[in-house]
Amino acid sequence: MTAAGANSSSPERPHFPEEMVAFGLQSAFPQGALSDLIQCFWSLDHGSARVEPASPQLASRKLYPDGGLSLMIRLDRSTPSATLLFNRQTILQPFPLSEALLSVRFNPGVLHGLFGLSPAECLSDEIEFADLLQGVARSEFSFLLEQLFELDAAERMTRLEAWFAAYLGQKNPCRRRLVHLPRMLDSPHGQLTEVASDLGMSTRTLERHCMREIGMAPSALLECLRMRNARRLLAAPELSLAELALACGYYDQAHFSRAFSDFVGETPGTYRRRKLSHFYKA
Repeated sequence: MTAAGANSSSPERPHFPEEMVAFGLQSAFPQGALSDLIQCFWSLDHGSARVEPASPQLASRKLYPDGGLSLMIRLDRSTPSATLLFNRQTILQPFPLSEALLSVRFNPGVLHGLFGLSPAECLSDEIEFADLLQGVARSEFSFLLEQLFELDAAERMTRLEAWFAAYLGQKNPCRRRLVHLPRMLDSPHGQLTEVASDLGMSTRTLERHCMREIGMAPSALLECLRMRNARRLLAAPELSLAELALACGYYDQAHFSRAFSDFVGETPGTYRRRKLSHFYKA
């Protein structure tokens, strides 16, 4: 596992708000085979905070969709929980500081590959992670939850990574037909018809597999990837919005600005000003 700061230079890795890092957020990236399945681990524990929060609960933070899915572990001693979170649209998510949080961010398609479950099933129902496990794996995960209370943030992420590495070693994942789809769509020539052809399927078949395995249509996934790139590039003040729009695959600045505002909930200019301030929220 590789420790991470608030922001990584890699566009594939999540960016975490500086103020949440100040409030005790730590993150790390998996190594080896797990890196194909997991984007990152993160832990939020007020015991590791550099500053004292004014409230026991942070204001809600924006979670942007990227085709991935999160396992959210709330370490409440009375009722610890581990549930799955998937969003197709930008949502506001509260992060309480009254309890420690631990999370795994999975790459697109992993839920279907490991458990045969479509992420879309997590939209209407809160799915307990333990319910997806069977036999020894389920009892071992329950025991892991109990152990996490006694560990610090870094040790929790290390122990969680070790559990997933062991679980993967005992599991025969379903074939992930679309494992390279995000990278292919994110390329300069990522047109849906060409991508479908490269994958050896029709556009209609690609759409069907994408909905089942990733939980959204290919066009929606492409929009998520473009918006991820746009948010990253907005941190570069030397790029004009017109240049940024072209770099993200939009025909003109007006089209990009409308799409960005609809997706993020604020204009590119407003987002850039907030992003470039000392503390930013999303």
